[in-house]
Amino acid sequence: MQSNQTGRLFLAYWPDPACQKSFSKLAKQLSLRNARLIKPENIHLTLVFLGHVDEKTLPQLTRSLETIGTEPIELVCDQLGWWQRSQVIWIAPASVPDNLLILVDKLNSTAQGCGLKVDERPYSPHITLARKVRQPPVRPEFKPVTWFLRDWVLVRSETLPEGARYTPIWSREQGFIGQQN
Repeated sequence: MQSNQTGRLFLAYWPDPACQKSFSKLAKQLSLRNARLIKPENIHLTLVFLGHVDEKTLPQLTRSLETIGTEPIELVCDQLGWWQRSQVIWIAPASVPDNLLILVDKLNSTAQGCGLKVDERPYSPHITLARKVRQPPVRPEFKPVTWFLRDWVLVRSETLPEGARYTPIWSREQGFIGQQN
């Protein structure tokens, strides 16, 4: 990573331990062959992918993000799906709460106001459970996972030989978490 880059960043909600356990347990129930289950500590709900953010832009971005208020959002994850092209199994809400869509719009506008390019496609909230899934799984009966989204974080994504590593680096409540680099 170049010294003037913070790495690939995104904004996301991180589940509490109980939800993390529920998502991980559901992924294991799918009995997927040769698939790569998402590590429990990497399970999250992406809000906005920011890409590479220059170190000079990061303070402006976090100052702008501090102004975005947030209220708890109830997310009921009750649909399992498979994307053949990307070979991903996911869980998502059948009904997306309006306040989640409003938050994502605010986060996108804030990022754009800081000169960052964001995805123009409509937001489709989902939690990735497994990758490299070559065929659709038999869908088990499962209890929907209710997740109360409370505080989103700014996350650094690193691609390593053993898989992705996601590290929260900033939150509205704590400011910068650990070291920035």
